[in-house]
Amino acid sequence: MEARTINPELRLLGVVLFGVGAGASRVRDRARELVAADLGGAAPVLNVTIRHVEAAAADARERGQLAHEMEASASAGPKWWERRRGVKTGPVIAASATSLAADYEALAQEIVAALIGAETSADHPQTDEVPA
Repeated sequence: MEARTINPELRLLGVVLFGVGAGASRVRDRARELVAADLGGAAPVLNVTIRHVEAAAADARERGQLAHEMEASASAGPKWWERRRGVKTGPVIAASATSLAADYEALAQEIVAALIGAETSADHPQTDEVPA
């Protein structure tokens, strides 16, 4: 691998599936199998997937916000019943921004756990040697 010639300590921590529909479990499972086979054990396919939510993706591009920023904007903005009654106005942000932000949060947690595990195993390498 070319990257290892520059940084020999570089390791692939894992692979994430992006853009999978929340209800497409069969597609997700098949993609996970195919990617794992392609990796040949070089790295795991992480458990968390980032779902495809078109409305939240469009809002993110239009507003220039990340998923967690949109979630905060959606929470702070007027509720649907307030807009309907005319009590408040404001931009409509996809409700799916909350689930998308949750996906990214879960991914961050899984990456941190994998990183801690990798660092721990690097600090304590297992050998086949029997202590004297």
